[in-house]
Amino acid sequence: MRYNKRKLNFMIFFTIFLISITVGLGAADFSGSIGSSDAEQGGDIVDDGEIVLPPDDGLFDDVDDDSQGGSDENGGGQTSNNPQNIPELTIKFNNAWAAWNYALQMDEKYKSYVSYYQTIKGKADSYPVNVDVTVSRDIYKDISQIYVVNTAKTNIDVLDGFVDLGSGKNYTSYTCFDLENGIVSTPNDQTTMEEYQSGHSIFTYEIPYIINQSTVANAYLTNSYKKSYYEVTFVLNSKAWAIYAEVVKGEIGIQDTPSFNSITVTAKISKQYGTFISISATENYSINYKYGSINTSCTCSGSLNMSFNYFVKLDNNIAAIKDKIGLE
Repeated sequence: MRYNKRKLNFMIFFTIFLISITVGLGAADFSGSIGSSDAEQGGDIVDDGEIVLPPDDGLFDDVDDDSQGGSDENGGGQTSNNPQNIPELTIKFNNAWAAWNYALQMDEKYKSYVSYYQTIKGKADSYPVNVDVTVSRDIYKDISQIYVVNTAKTNIDVLDGFVDLGSGKNYTSYTCFDLENGIVSTPNDQTTMEEYQSGHSIFTYEIPYIINQSTVANAYLTNSYKKSYYEVTFVLNSKAWAIYAEVVKGEIGIQDTPSFNSITVTAKISKQYGTFISISATENYSINYKYGSINTSCTCSGSLNMSFNYFVKLDNNIAAIKDKIGLE
Protein backbone atom coordinates (compact mmCIF):
# COMPACT_ATOMS: atom_id res chain seq x y z
CA MET A 1 0.00 0.00 0.00
CA ARG A 2 1.41 3.37 -1.05
CA TYR A 3 1.06 6.57 0.94
CA ASN A 4 0.39 9.84 -0.81
CA LYS A 5 3.03 12.13 0.70
CA ARG A 6 1.27 15.33 -0.32
CA LYS A 7 -1.96 14.16 1.29
CA LEU A 8 -0.10 13.02 4.42
CA ASN A 9 1.69 16.37 4.73
CA PHE A 10 -1.62 18.22 4.38
CA MET A 11 -3.20 16.12 7.13
CA ILE A 12 -0.28 16.79 9.45
CA PHE A 13 -0.42 20.53 8.70
CA PHE A 14 -4.20 20.66 9.29
CA THR A 15 -3.84 18.84 12.62
CA ILE A 16 -1.17 21.30 13.75
CA PHE A 17 -3.40 24.18 12.64
CA LEU A 18 -6.32 22.91 14.74
CA ILE A 19 -4.10 22.60 17.79
CA SER A 20 -2.72 26.11 17.25
CA ILE A 21 -6.07 27.81 16.84
CA THR A 22 -7.55 25.93 19.81
CA VAL A 23 -4.73 26.99 22.10
CA GLY A 24 -4.74 30.52 20.72
CA LEU A 25 -8.45 31.11 21.13
CA GLY A 26 -8.45 29.45 24.52
CA ALA A 27 -5.84 31.96 25.67
CA ALA A 28 -7.67 34.97 24.25
CA ASP A 29 -10.04 37.00 26.39
CA PHE A 30 -13.31 37.54 24.52
CA SER A 31 -15.16 38.77 27.59
CA GLY A 32 -16.57 41.90 25.99
CA SER A 33 -15.31 45.36 25.24
CA ILE A 34 -16.32 46.69 28.64
CA GLY A 35 -17.46 43.50 30.26
CA SER A 36 -14.58 42.47 32.49
CA SER A 37 -13.98 45.83 34.13
CA ASP A 38 -14.60 44.68 37.69
CA ALA A 39 -14.37 40.88 37.62
CA GLU A 40 -10.74 40.69 38.65
CA GLN A 41 -11.45 43.05 41.54
CA GLY A 42 -14.07 40.89 43.15
CA GLY A 43 -17.20 39.04 42.13
CA ASP A 44 -18.78 35.66 41.70
CA ILE A 45 -17.01 33.56 39.07
CA VAL A 46 -19.24 31.04 37.35
CA ASP A 47 -17.50 28.05 35.77
CA ASP A 48 -20.40 26.17 34.22
CA GLY A 49 -21.16 28.73 31.56
CA GLU A 50 -24.18 30.25 33.31
CA ILE A 51 -24.53 33.64 34.95
CA VAL A 52 -25.96 33.06 38.42
CA LEU A 53 -26.97 35.81 40.81
CA PRO A 54 -27.33 34.87 44.49
CA PRO A 55 -30.91 33.67 45.05
CA ASP A 56 -33.45 35.76 46.96
CA ASP A 57 -31.06 38.63 47.60
CA GLY A 58 -33.66 41.27 46.77
CA LEU A 59 -31.46 42.95 44.20
CA PHE A 60 -34.23 43.40 41.67
CA ASP A 61 -37.42 43.50 43.78
CA ASP A 62 -38.06 47.22 43.36
CA VAL A 63 -36.89 47.35 39.76
CA ASP A 64 -39.58 44.85 38.74
CA ASP A 65 -42.49 46.70 40.28
CA ASP A 66 -45.31 48.37 38.38
CA SER A 67 -43.68 51.80 38.39
CA GLN A 68 -41.78 50.77 35.27
CA GLY A 69 -44.88 49.84 33.31
CA GLY A 70 -45.34 51.15 29.80
CA SER A 71 -43.51 51.13 26.51
CA ASP A 72 -41.27 53.43 24.49
CA GLU A 73 -44.34 54.77 22.73
CA ASN A 74 -45.70 56.33 25.93
CA GLY A 75 -42.47 57.31 27.63
CA GLY A 76 -40.48 54.14 28.26
CA GLY A 77 -41.99 53.33 31.62
CA GLN A 78 -42.09 56.90 32.93
CA THR A 79 -45.37 57.27 34.84
CA SER A 80 -47.21 59.85 36.90
CA ASN A 81 -45.64 58.32 40.01
CA ASN A 82 -42.93 60.95 40.48
CA PRO A 83 -41.18 60.52 43.86
CA GLN A 84 -38.32 62.88 42.92
CA ASN A 85 -40.71 65.66 41.80
CA ILE A 86 -38.99 65.91 38.43
CA PRO A 87 -40.38 69.03 36.75
CA GLU A 88 -42.23 68.67 33.48
CA LEU A 89 -40.56 70.05 30.38
CA THR A 90 -41.78 73.54 29.44
CA ILE A 91 -39.73 74.01 26.25
CA LYS A 92 -39.55 72.35 22.87
CA PHE A 93 -36.27 71.19 21.34
CA ASN A 94 -35.39 72.16 17.79
CA ASN A 95 -31.97 70.50 17.47
CA ALA A 96 -30.26 67.31 18.61
CA TRP A 97 -27.65 68.93 20.85
CA ALA A 98 -30.18 70.95 22.85
CA ALA A 99 -32.19 67.80 23.62
CA TRP A 100 -29.09 65.69 24.38
CA ASN A 101 -27.44 68.22 26.69
CA TYR A 102 -30.66 68.83 28.61
CA ALA A 103 -31.12 65.07 29.14
CA LEU A 104 -27.51 64.78 30.35
CA GLN A 105 -28.10 67.53 32.92
CA MET A 106 -31.25 65.80 34.14
CA ASP A 107 -29.39 62.50 34.39
CA GLU A 108 -26.76 64.07 36.63
CA LYS A 109 -29.39 65.74 38.81
CA TYR A 110 -31.83 62.88 39.51
CA LYS A 111 -31.58 59.30 40.74
CA SER A 112 -32.18 56.54 38.22
CA TYR A 113 -32.03 52.88 37.45
CA VAL A 114 -30.35 51.94 34.14
CA SER A 115 -30.62 48.54 32.50
CA TYR A 116 -27.56 48.00 30.28
CA TYR A 117 -27.26 45.23 27.70
CA GLN A 118 -24.44 44.77 25.19
CA THR A 119 -23.68 42.11 22.59
CA ILE A 120 -20.61 41.49 20.47
CA LYS A 121 -20.52 39.01 17.59
CA GLY A 122 -17.33 38.15 15.74
CA LYS A 123 -16.69 35.91 12.76
CA ALA A 124 -13.30 35.08 11.23
CA ASP A 125 -13.07 35.73 7.51
CA SER A 126 -10.84 32.74 6.74
CA TYR A 127 -11.54 30.17 9.47
CA PRO A 128 -14.78 28.70 10.92
CA VAL A 129 -14.58 30.62 14.21
CA ASN A 130 -17.49 32.45 15.88
CA VAL A 131 -17.47 34.51 19.06
CA ASP A 132 -20.58 35.61 20.99
CA VAL A 133 -20.35 37.95 23.97
CA THR A 134 -23.16 39.31 26.15
CA VAL A 135 -22.69 41.89 28.88
CA SER A 136 -25.53 43.06 31.10
CA ARG A 137 -25.54 45.56 33.93
CA ASP A 138 -27.92 46.89 36.52
CA ILE A 139 -26.85 50.45 37.29
CA TYR A 140 -28.27 52.30 40.30
CA LYS A 141 -27.43 56.01 40.24
CA ASP A 142 -27.90 57.51 43.68
CA ILE A 143 -26.53 60.96 42.74
CA SER A 144 -23.08 60.88 44.42
CA GLN A 145 -22.87 57.07 44.63
CA ILE A 146 -23.35 54.70 41.70
CA TYR A 147 -23.78 50.95 42.20
CA VAL A 148 -23.24 48.45 39.38
CA VAL A 149 -24.05 44.74 39.15
CA ASN A 150 -22.15 43.51 36.10
CA THR A 151 -22.53 40.11 34.41
CA ALA A 152 -20.75 38.76 31.35
CA LYS A 153 -20.89 35.59 29.30
CA THR A 154 -18.66 34.49 26.40
CA ASN A 155 -19.09 31.62 23.94
CA ILE A 156 -16.42 30.64 21.40
CA ASP A 157 -17.29 28.14 18.67
CA VAL A 158 -14.68 26.56 16.39
CA LEU A 159 -15.59 24.28 13.47
CA ASP A 160 -19.26 24.19 14.54
CA GLY A 161 -18.37 22.70 17.91
CA PHE A 162 -15.87 20.15 16.57
CA VAL A 163 -13.17 21.80 18.70
CA ASP A 164 -14.31 22.24 22.31
CA LEU A 165 -12.75 25.29 23.95
CA GLY A 166 -14.81 24.94 27.11
CA SER A 167 -16.76 27.73 28.74
CA GLY A 168 -15.76 31.31 28.15
CA LYS A 169 -15.21 33.91 30.85
CA ASN A 170 -18.40 34.14 32.90
CA TYR A 171 -18.81 36.14 36.09
CA THR A 172 -20.90 38.49 38.19
CA SER A 173 -19.31 41.49 39.89
CA TYR A 174 -20.46 44.22 42.28
CA THR A 175 -19.01 47.74 42.34
CA CYS A 176 -19.70 50.99 44.16
CA PHE A 177 -18.43 54.25 42.65
CA ASP A 178 -18.35 56.90 45.36
CA LEU A 179 -18.12 60.08 43.29
CA GLU A 180 -18.16 62.39 46.30
CA ASN A 181 -15.09 60.82 47.93
CA GLY A 182 -13.43 59.50 44.76
CA ILE A 183 -13.43 55.86 45.92
CA VAL A 184 -14.25 52.64 44.01
CA SER A 185 -15.20 49.63 46.14
CA THR A 186 -15.61 45.96 45.18
CA PRO A 187 -15.95 42.91 47.48
CA ASN A 188 -12.18 42.35 47.57
CA ASP A 189 -10.67 45.73 46.85
CA GLN A 190 -10.88 49.49 47.27
CA THR A 191 -9.13 52.03 45.10
CA THR A 192 -9.39 55.64 43.94
CA MET A 193 -11.38 56.73 40.91
CA GLU A 194 -8.14 57.86 39.25
CA GLU A 195 -6.44 54.49 39.79
CA TYR A 196 -9.50 52.66 38.54
CA GLN A 197 -9.70 54.77 35.39
CA SER A 198 -6.00 54.34 34.64
CA GLY A 199 -6.46 50.57 34.69
CA HIS A 200 -9.86 50.34 32.98
CA SER A 201 -10.15 53.52 30.86
CA ILE A 202 -13.96 53.47 31.03
CA PHE A 203 -16.23 53.35 34.09
CA THR A 204 -18.88 50.64 33.89
CA TYR A 205 -21.73 53.11 34.49
CA GLU A 206 -20.75 55.31 31.55
CA ILE A 207 -21.73 55.43 27.91
CA PRO A 208 -18.52 53.95 26.47
CA TYR A 209 -18.09 56.53 23.69
CA ILE A 210 -16.93 60.14 23.82
CA ILE A 211 -19.84 62.23 22.55
CA ASN A 212 -19.46 65.94 21.89
CA GLN A 213 -19.60 68.18 18.85
CA SER A 214 -16.02 67.34 17.84
CA THR A 215 -16.63 63.57 17.93
CA VAL A 216 -19.94 63.53 16.03
CA ALA A 217 -19.93 63.56 12.23
CA ASN A 218 -23.70 64.10 11.91
CA ALA A 219 -26.48 64.85 14.39
CA TYR A 220 -30.22 64.54 13.74
CA LEU A 221 -33.35 65.34 15.75
CA THR A 222 -36.64 63.60 14.91
CA ASN A 223 -39.79 65.07 16.43
CA SER A 224 -42.95 63.21 15.47
CA TYR A 225 -46.26 64.47 16.85
CA LYS A 226 -47.28 60.81 17.17
CA LYS A 227 -44.46 60.05 19.59
CA SER A 228 -44.09 61.00 23.24
CA TYR A 229 -40.33 61.34 22.86
CA TYR A 230 -37.68 63.11 20.80
CA GLU A 231 -35.26 60.88 18.91
CA VAL A 232 -31.64 62.03 18.69
CA THR A 233 -29.26 60.26 16.30
CA PHE A 234 -25.49 60.72 16.30
CA VAL A 235 -23.16 59.31 13.65
CA LEU A 236 -19.81 59.18 15.43
CA ASN A 237 -16.33 59.76 14.03
CA SER A 238 -13.01 58.19 15.01
CA LYS A 239 -12.47 60.62 17.92
CA ALA A 240 -15.52 59.17 19.65
CA TRP A 241 -14.18 55.61 19.86
CA ALA A 242 -10.44 56.23 20.32
CA ILE A 243 -10.43 55.13 23.99
CA TYR A 244 -13.12 52.51 23.43
CA ALA A 245 -11.05 50.84 20.68
CA GLU A 246 -8.11 50.44 23.07
CA VAL A 247 -10.42 48.85 25.65
CA VAL A 248 -11.70 46.41 23.01
CA LYS A 249 -8.10 45.58 22.08
CA GLY A 250 -7.14 44.73 25.64
CA GLU A 251 -10.27 42.77 26.45
CA ILE A 252 -10.25 40.59 23.34
CA GLY A 253 -6.53 39.99 23.68
CA ILE A 254 -5.29 41.11 20.27
CA GLN A 255 -2.06 42.83 19.24
CA ASP A 256 -3.55 45.43 16.89
CA THR A 257 -6.14 48.09 17.68
CA PRO A 258 -9.55 47.27 16.15
CA SER A 259 -10.46 49.20 13.02
CA PHE A 260 -13.90 50.71 13.51
CA ASN A 261 -16.00 51.41 10.45
CA SER A 262 -18.97 53.04 12.13
CA ILE A 263 -20.86 53.63 15.36
CA THR A 264 -24.35 55.15 15.36
CA VAL A 265 -26.00 56.21 18.62
CA THR A 266 -29.74 56.81 19.02
CA ALA A 267 -31.31 58.35 22.14
CA LYS A 268 -34.99 58.64 23.01
CA ILE A 269 -35.75 61.62 25.25
CA SER A 270 -39.08 62.15 27.01
CA LYS A 271 -41.13 65.11 25.84
CA GLN A 272 -42.79 65.23 29.26
CA TYR A 273 -39.65 65.48 31.41
CA GLY A 274 -36.66 65.87 29.06
CA THR A 275 -35.05 62.77 30.58
CA PHE A 276 -33.50 59.82 28.80
CA ILE A 277 -35.80 56.91 27.99
CA SER A 278 -33.13 54.88 26.21
CA ILE A 279 -29.77 55.04 24.47
CA SER A 280 -28.84 52.45 21.86
CA ALA A 281 -25.89 51.98 19.54
CA THR A 282 -24.78 49.81 16.63
CA GLU A 283 -21.09 49.10 15.96
CA ASN A 284 -19.21 47.70 13.00
CA TYR A 285 -15.47 47.02 13.05
CA SER A 286 -12.77 44.52 12.18
CA ILE A 287 -9.90 43.03 14.17
CA ASN A 288 -6.68 41.33 13.12
CA TYR A 289 -6.20 38.17 15.18
CA LYS A 290 -2.68 36.77 15.50
CA TYR A 291 -1.49 33.63 17.25
CA GLY A 292 1.63 31.73 16.21
CA SER A 293 1.41 31.20 12.46
CA ILE A 294 -2.27 32.21 12.40
CA ASN A 295 -3.02 35.68 11.10
CA THR A 296 -6.66 36.27 10.21
CA SER A 297 -9.13 39.12 9.99
CA CYS A 298 -12.39 38.99 11.93
CA THR A 299 -15.50 41.02 11.18
CA CYS A 300 -17.36 42.16 14.30
CA SER A 301 -20.70 43.78 15.00
CA GLY A 302 -21.94 45.07 18.31
CA SER A 303 -25.09 46.48 19.84
CA LEU A 304 -25.66 48.46 23.02
CA ASN A 305 -28.96 49.21 24.74
CA MET A 306 -29.45 51.30 27.89
CA SER A 307 -32.96 51.80 29.33
CA PHE A 308 -33.51 54.55 31.93
CA ASN A 309 -36.05 54.79 34.75
CA TYR A 310 -36.20 57.84 37.03
CA PHE A 311 -39.40 56.74 38.77
CA VAL A 312 -38.34 53.62 40.64
CA LYS A 313 -37.23 53.14 44.24
CA LEU A 314 -33.56 52.21 44.66
CA ASP A 315 -33.15 51.76 48.42
CA ASN A 316 -33.57 47.98 48.74
CA ASN A 317 -31.41 47.24 45.71
CA ILE A 318 -28.61 49.53 46.87
CA ALA A 319 -28.72 48.01 50.35
CA ALA A 320 -28.33 44.52 48.86
CA ILE A 321 -25.31 45.58 46.76
CA LYS A 322 -23.70 47.31 49.75
CA ASP A 323 -24.05 44.05 51.66
CA LYS A 324 -22.35 42.14 48.83
CA ILE A 325 -19.46 44.60 48.76
CA GLY A 326 -19.20 44.85 52.54
CA LEU A 327 -20.12 48.50 52.89
CA GLU A 328 -22.03 49.80 55.89
